[in-house]
Amino acid sequence: MLCEVARLLLLCEVARAANTVEANPSSWACPAGSFQAAGDPPTIAHPNFDSPATGGYQYGTIDGWTNSGGGVAVPGGVVDFHGDGNAPTHQYAFMQGVVEIKQTLTESDFQEGSLYELKFWAATRSAPSEWGTQPNDLHVTVDAVSLFSQSSFTVGWTQFSVSFVFTALDTGPVLKFKATCPNGGDRTTLVGAVSFISSKVCKDCTPG
Repeated sequence: MLCEVARLLLLCEVARAANTVEANPSSWACPAGSFQAAGDPPTIAHPNFDSPATGGYQYGTIDGWTNSGGGVAVPGGVVDFHGDGNAPTHQYAFMQGVVEIKQTLTESDFQEGSLYELKFWAATRSAPSEWGTQPNDLHVTVDAVSLFSQSSFTVGWTQFSVSFVFTALDTGPVLKFKATCPNGGDRTTLVGAVSFISSKVCKDCTPG
């Protein structure tokens, strides 16, 4: 029987070389034949932060998300709000200073006991040389459980991923991206191309 630790059971280890946080299958003992295919991945509204559309950058509300601070931007022509120019999508979110961007997901999109992988891309903005790159931090949670935390990023867009096992919730899980800007100023993290991948269900698993 699956053990519940708080509201999400996290089986994580940091794999820094691959820039990921992954589930650690060695920590579980799963009987042969106990895996089943999971369903379709959970839906994220506007995962590419593509609305409202902008030709440069725009502070304010991001459609599909609830945000305090930040906004959306596109690469090219606006040196303040793009990384190395190799963004994974045409538009993305920028998190300048202290920012929180969150979305309440649909609980029925998740299957209890399933392993899910959350993927996203991140970078710091490329800025005029007199400013420096001014990287900001980034923290990612699902239902207030920490999945990812990093203090700074490079201007090169990099994909990150984190895996977790989902357990039953009273309400829809909340996916949150947060920057705390501990060093102050206009430090900025860019985030784009957010997605979920459904994995497997492991029945009758016990901690190894």
